[in-house]
Amino acid sequence: MIKITDKSKCCGCEACSQICPKKCITMKPDEEGFMYPIVDESICINCGLCEKTCPELNLQENKNPIDVFAAINPNAEIRLKSSSGGVFFYLAEKIINQGGAVIGACYDKNWRVKHEVAYTLDDVQKMRGSKYVQSRMNDVYLQTKKLLQNGIPVLFSGTSCQIMALKLFLNKEYDKLLAVELICAGVPSPLLWSKYLKEEVYPKINSSQPSQEISNIEFREKSKGWKNFRIVISSKRATTHIVSDFNYENSFFSCVLKRAVQRYSCYSCPAKAGRSNSDITLGDFWNYQSDDIIVDDDRGVSVVLANTEKGIHFLEGLTLTRREFGEVMMKNPASVKSGTCSVYRKNFYKRINHKSVREEMAFLKRHVLIRRIVNKLLRLIRVNYLLKY
Repeated sequence: MIKITDKSKCCGCEACSQICPKKCITMKPDEEGFMYPIVDESICINCGLCEKTCPELNLQENKNPIDVFAAINPNAEIRLKSSSGGVFFYLAEKIINQGGAVIGACYDKNWRVKHEVAYTLDDVQKMRGSKYVQSRMNDVYLQTKKLLQNGIPVLFSGTSCQIMALKLFLNKEYDKLLAVELICAGVPSPLLWSKYLKEEVYPKINSSQPSQEISNIEFREKSKGWKNFRIVISSKRATTHIVSDFNYENSFFSCVLKRAVQRYSCYSCPAKAGRSNSDITLGDFWNYQSDDIIVDDDRGVSVVLANTEKGIHFLEGLTLTRREFGEVMMKNPASVKSGTCSVYRKNFYKRINHKSVREEMAFLKRHVLIRRIVNKLLRLIRVNYLLKY
């Protein structure tokens, strides 16, 4: 039976609630807005399936990828509308053309993030672009299993823990499953995202139902370049954007970058470094150095880790250039290791109970700057002391 006594040992993947044959496990938000399993012990039969699907209880060995690439979608327009190099959409298109289904994160009508099943490229469009909020999984593990049992090809995309949870849930390999892991630096709470929308977005919309007036949310809009991306929230009516902030200006995104808002398990992720058993791992190839095959035109370049032969097969047709794994680990360390937990994480969600997200952003920026100055002074004092003595 799943019992959460240490919140850093639950990644919120929701696999336990979906595999329970008695449906006695429900996901409930804690005071920070993160979902955790609650077991109705009165109907639990102690079958142990929940424990067998838990990434935290079934740790794997680290594995290096078979091959490593920088990659871009050959269609420049698709790449411009994608977070990185447009590889996810390319893979999704292949699966849809095979009569398959694509499962990934999208927004619901209230702009909460959830996983859904898409059977057309039009529906896949909703899954494009990064979403810096933990998604609700609903019943997608069950749907994935049913599709695969019926012989339907499936591309399942998600964070490392979600992919690992899926593999444990299925408990067998399926030739028609393409598991695509997205490099993740940790997920913020849906509560923080909701608070940001209510404080900084909805007041700008003249409507009794402001969420219904939003047409699109892009965390990684590239009109000013891939490296200098903006957070853009568009209106159905107005020609101007409701929000158009560079990433370092946006209060929500700034809090994310300070590493003070992530789920506790994200600081010790159980599924990174090849442990998720994905076929392909995708992310940004930051600080990419151009070569004769792929030139960095600031429209986005993806890092692609091919973890299985199946994964390599699906990459055919992309513009690829082989790279060293060490280069990827240096330029996108989140591919293999968790980020450090900010000293401001412990009380962050308590503070935003009586502060706005923007006030908290200012607090974090100010205090992080002070700590950097103090640490630099301490290093200088230490160096001077060593030189003197």
